[in-house]
Amino acid sequence: MPKTSINLDDFATVVEASNEQMPRGIAIAVTGLFKRGKTYGLSRFNPSGDVRKTLFIDTERCVLKYEEYNGMTVLPCISFAPPRDGDGKIIPPEDRNYIINGKNFKAWSFQEICAIVHSLKASGMLHQQFELVAIDTVDNLQNWAEAYHLEKYNQKQRSLKEKGEVVDSIGEIPYGSGWSDARDELVRPLLRMKEEVNQVGVDFGISIHAKTTSQVKNIYQRDPALRAGVTNALFGEMDLIGYVNVEDTNLPDGAEFGAVFQGKLHTISFVVSEEIMTGGTRLNRLVNKTLPFSYQALVNEYKKKEEKCQ
Repeated sequence: MPKTSINLDDFATVVEASNEQMPRGIAIAVTGLFKRGKTYGLSRFNPSGDVRKTLFIDTERCVLKYEEYNGMTVLPCISFAPPRDGDGKIIPPEDRNYIINGKNFKAWSFQEICAIVHSLKASGMLHQQFELVAIDTVDNLQNWAEAYHLEKYNQKQRSLKEKGEVVDSIGEIPYGSGWSDARDELVRPLLRMKEEVNQVGVDFGISIHAKTTSQVKNIYQRDPALRAGVTNALFGEMDLIGYVNVEDTNLPDGAEFGAVFQGKLHTISFVVSEEIMTGGTRLNRLVNKTLPFSYQALVNEYKKKEEKCQ
């Protein structure tokens, strides 16, 4: 029989990328202990260094209180699914008791925010107006997703012809299925949003609190405050995983690309060989580096490479 000729160009694409500048349309996860500057740093972690270029999904009732976030577009997030009244009707966003500094704001569920981001992408507004979509924090979303799944499970049990047994916690759902189902409730829409955002060249960022330091075999670890399955599913899709911290410095406020404030330098670490085990990156210029927590500091690492080559 004659051999069949195959034109590989009909099926495959040859890589023609460049490592000479920061890629766009990437995803970053930042972790760190409480009050280490995750929110502040992530809010302006974009090429412009400008909060006005960030679409910020706030689960912590935080950023609307403080002037350093003035000008930023915020979607306040208060639950996983839309809240309902006693009759089962969805409570309007303006009636969800989201009051900051005496002013009432519209508030949203994560499910509704996913639809909003989808609409922004479809209209072209997302990439025209923003350079980053950020979620602060995912551990809040995880708690809400588990509560949502638990309530959904119990509602199903109550609706059965022969009433099923309701449970008080995810872990009581038979066969351990509650953990994996609740994980999927959260991870699937998160990664769908990440994919939509990255498709139009906009970066995607999430922040996660780190657990209190634990010690395993004499190695200190500060793991994300997420279920292991959620961490694995999310981190596998991230281009950058950075650990945020602070260190003392004599530099003036605003130095190091704005990462210095009141005698503290805010840093982000992509180191994987030391005791803190949450760092890592696919961007080869940043491997095993600890830098000021600023997008411009990362860009500067690429400029250093260019200067060295000249």
